Amino acid sequence: MKNDMSASDFIEEFKKNKAKKDLGRYLTEKLNEEQSNRLNAVLNDEKALNELLSSEKAQRIIKELTGDDNG
Repeated sequence: MKNDMSASDFIEEFKKNKAKKDLGRYLTEKLNEEQSNRLNAVLNDEKALNELLSSEKAQRIIKELTGDDNG
């Protein structure tokens, strides 16, 4: 994730990502029904999703996943 990419930009990229279906399948296999329902509620609420992705923990995880070590 580029340092100048906002949470909103990340959301748009996430929505466009074709691997989203694969991610959904993976999460469905890993999460129980209650966890899956909570995740879907957040993913369908753009404000909640934006707040989640803006958190320090989410930013740290995103950087780890994207290999962006530049802070």
